Amino acid sequence: MSAIQNRIHVEFADLFQPIDNPGARAVLQLLASPPPNELIGNVYVLPYIGDDWIYIVEENRGPKFPGGKIEPQENYMNAARRELQEEAGAELINYTVFAAWYTHSKSEKPHRPHLPHPVSYGLLGYGEVALTGEPTNPEGAGKTVSVKQGQLSDVVKEFTADQLSGMSTYCGQLYRMAARLRALAGKPSHAADCEDAAADA
Repeated sequence: MSAIQNRIHVEFADLFQPIDNPGARAVLQLLASPPPNELIGNVYVLPYIGDDWIYIVEENRGPKFPGGKIEPQENYMNAARRELQEEAGAELINYTVFAAWYTHSKSEKPHRPHLPHPVSYGLLGYGEVALTGEPTNPEGAGKTVSVKQGQLSDVVKEFTADQLSGMSTYCGQLYRMAARLRALAGKPSHAADCEDAAADA
């Protein structure tokens, strides 16, 4: 474990506790690089513009960061780009992987046939974005009702105040972790450019 990773583990110790629910057990792991694409089931983006952070609010839900399941034949970068367009109306400029939920499913079958099972990763990264339009809100997905932008402290406060999800405070702390990693790492060497991702599709 690097000195930076050790510092993050100490500062955000609660985030690394196992998460157990009836369907799966997940443990957050810090990563220096992404796992194999065939093991990635979900991709999430903590978006930022300059010093501001972006989050979304879905209908009948509290604040969240964009993300979701990988589609068939899709790599993780293209999944991140798609989820941002669908949920935030945003274009992904670059994406830096910093962690993943290592998840072991308790179900006999995967949620969808193409998804990894029983072991999978829910990839987490922060990404520079540009807000280019309205969320596309495809049918069958959660409906974004607003896209919010604010300073880190205000974003964390919004997540902490939410009463609709038991995970909101946890997710707010993930924004703090992402911001701290950005500050500690400077310009990250493992930030992936979206134009490169399109070539890999």
